[in-house]
Amino acid sequence: MQVFVSHSGVSPALAQQAAGVLRKHDLNTWLAEDNLLPGDNIYEEIAKALKASDAMLVLVSPDAKDSTNASAELGYALGGRQFSHRVFPVVVGTGQVGELPDAVPWVLRSMVQYAKAREVKATVEGIARQLLGTKSGRLLPV
Repeated sequence: MQVFVSHSGVSPALAQQAAGVLRKHDLNTWLAEDNLLPGDNIYEEIAKALKASDAMLVLVSPDAKDSTNASAELGYALGGRQFSHRVFPVVVGTGQVGELPDAVPWVLRSMVQYAKAREVKATVEGIARQLLGTKSGRLLPV
């Protein structure tokens, strides 16, 4: 199973940490910082990665500005059957429920998980366990 890792307003280092947790659970990841090279057609490479992915982890900060790329990635995931029940938005910030950034569309707002930066690893561990459950056709609780 491949997980596309999208991040908006969250440091690349934190996205790398989250991808590392997923890889530790034998889940393949696609993260722009790991896969895009200078001179690549960014949009073409992202499109290929989205087509090859089965799930999406979306890391956003509460103060994230609108990201055209993140919005397009989410739009693709929400319309793709392979992402059904496998889009995981995580708002990284204070860890408290609050106003969501515009990067999180209304359809995902009930599924958002909140985490402080130091809690991202544990949050992603739970997501990894849930994804491993979907590989066998059943959804496990986080």
